[in-house]
Amino acid sequence: MLFCGLDLGTSAVLPNVFIGLEIYLENKFHGHARRSST
Repeated sequence: MLFCGLDLGTSAVLPNVFIGLEIYLENKFHGHARRSST
């Protein structure tokens, strides 16, 4: 199966992608909300 080979690559990359997305979304939404509230 293709996924067996992909698993090694995605298991290393996906956590970084989610961490990056989390930081990006937090900066975009929470940072914006903080700025507009003050």
